[in-house]
Amino acid sequence: MEVLQLLVKAGAHVNKIEDAHGHTPLTLAARQGHTKVVNCLIGCGANINHTDQDGWTALRSAAWGGHTEVVSALLYAGVKVDCADADSRTALRAAAWGGHEDIVLNLPKHGAEVNKADNEGRTALIAAAYMGHREIVEHLLDHGAELNKRL
Repeated sequence: MEVLQLLVKAGAHVNKIEDAHGHTPLTLAARQGHTKVVNCLIGCGANINHTDQDGWTALRSAAWGGHTEVVSALLYAGVKVDCADADSRTALRAAAWGGHEDIVLNLPKHGAEVNKADNEGRTALIAAAYMGHREIVEHLLDHGAELNKRL
């Protein structure tokens, strides 16, 4: 944290630093679950909706990794909930696939579209069912997931 604050104070622009894959400090911190760093970067004006070359956002990365606190910080900051990667996979679908129940419960409360399908027609419900996450399937059904959605 101290190093980050020192770099920002010295003039580092948190939105202009990207690696060869388009990852920013925020997307990398979110992917690794570094909540304090994420909060600091948000406070420094980091673009919370930035996408890397594969279309992954900080939210998608945090949801995939099961980083509940990072997801909450991004939601509190007003991140776009249904941004999707290059395959149209959202944070909700990523969390459902990974079995991250707390995240699956939180995202619909912030407007995540439960029935949004990826490029292959798979919804969060299909992902959770495929991976055998019974509780997540129940939660998604409780939030209006369609059983017979036409793909």
